[in-house]
Amino acid sequence: MNIKRSFVLYFLFVGLLKAQGAWMMSNRTHPELKWKTFQTTNFNIHYHEGIQAIAIQGANMAEQMRSTLMQQVGLDTIPHLDIVFTTEDEVMNGFATPANYTVIWVDQNDVAVWAENEKWLRTVLAHELQHLVFFSVTKTWLPFPMNNLYSGTPGWVIEGLAEYYTERWRPARFDLSHKYHVLRNTVDKIKDPHNDGFSKCLYFADRFGDSTMEKILNHRDKLGLFNFKQSFKKYTGIKHKQFEEDWRRHMNTYFFGLRSQKETYQDVGRVYRLPMRYVSGFDRFSDAMKVAMVGRKDKKQGDYSLVLAMRDTKKEQKKYRRELKKKKDDT
Repeated sequence: MNIKRSFVLYFLFVGLLKAQGAWMMSNRTHPELKWKTFQTTNFNIHYHEGIQAIAIQGANMAEQMRSTLMQQVGLDTIPHLDIVFTTEDEVMNGFATPANYTVIWVDQNDVAVWAENEKWLRTVLAHELQHLVFFSVTKTWLPFPMNNLYSGTPGWVIEGLAEYYTERWRPARFDLSHKYHVLRNTVDKIKDPHNDGFSKCLYFADRFGDSTMEKILNHRDKLGLFNFKQSFKKYTGIKHKQFEEDWRRHMNTYFFGLRSQKETYQDVGRVYRLPMRYVSGFDRFSDAMKVAMVGRKDKKQGDYSLVLAMRDTKKEQKKYRRELKKKKDDT
């Protein structure tokens, strides 16, 4: 009886994992939407009313991307894929599942800085389709999710490859973030696999080449299963842990090297100390006794505040005298 119960629970669990929808991002459903579907040579395209033109454009893009994405990882065949386009709840995201479908939010207006001169539809569609290609090239006879657990593939590989194969390195993705973590000496503690995954894949390709990653993804052990760390060691000659340490050192060397060639803050302009930690902008009053600031008081604050601060000259004098006395004592 326990065995039967375990099988039932297993299939329920797998069914839930493979049946993720747009609702999981906002905990909202939209029964008022009327959905339609059309087929292309290699895709089933699902969309709701109001975005037919975007769905057709996305379908054309997907057909053009498919062969390139498969060639990058050495994949010969792939099942018919399902793409769901939606604008519900204005989520700037997309996700893919091992069940050969992806859900993509389209018609986003807040990505100009993040995507720069590239359209959101092309960026997110290529990224999510690469995930589906990855799931196919690493698929084995072992059912999901046991094959994923056995493979032990780090999250940075899944997200990093999608970025490496379909995007370009840019300030918001994730040059600025790496500079921040290098200065704080927290490169090895980056939590977002999109973040360190992109730079790790760039470093891997520069050191070992694209063909090495292709061999790793297509390798199977004696059981006919995909084991990432075993394949990684076989084709690179080093352990995955050593690779991550080499990458950390490389990132620190690279970004500190860039920093050493740049001007100091004082060379750029005046440096101000403000009574607010996260400041987006500020302006001083003509009498220099007040300052208006826009920003956040701490990390937990989600919105921005307008703060009017007044100088306490008596406290400033006491602080100045303490610093002056400390300098005299040191000398």
